[in-house]
Amino acid sequence: MTKPNPIERMRKKQAHLANMPRKAPNSPVAASTPEKVQPPIANVPTHPCGHPVPLAHLCTIFCQACRKKAHIAKMGRRAEKIRQRDDSRRLPDMATFDVAYSAPSQTWSGHLVIGETRFYGEASGVITLLEDLDGQYRKYLKENL
Repeated sequence: MTKPNPIERMRKKQAHLANMPRKAPNSPVAASTPEKVQPPIANVPTHPCGHPVPLAHLCTIFCQACRKKAHIAKMGRRAEKIRQRDDSRRLPDMATFDVAYSAPSQTWSGHLVIGETRFYGEASGVITLLEDLDGQYRKYLKENL
């Protein structure tokens, strides 16, 4: 036997409460119970699988117009951040990396060529090698400028 879904259980409970006899108006129990029982919810939103969507979930979703407005604002902030980006960390124009992998030693080796200046390095990974070559270039800039 399948277990009834939460909405059906709530409807049965509400129907049961509606059919209960009422206490006298001056009794303490009558003061704590509501006068009128809420009717069961007729149209409950459901997921495609048929499970009900929690109403708290619906309260956290913004309408389409507000989501679009927030998205436009986010894209504007992102574009402004890109415009303000510091380009001093970029390599100069026409800088080239030349890397090669050596299977016997399992290392990457390569050159960074900027104008007439050449930097050489070896590392176990490509990213590590590129960062090492970039570090050599930054050190060269500090020493010569």
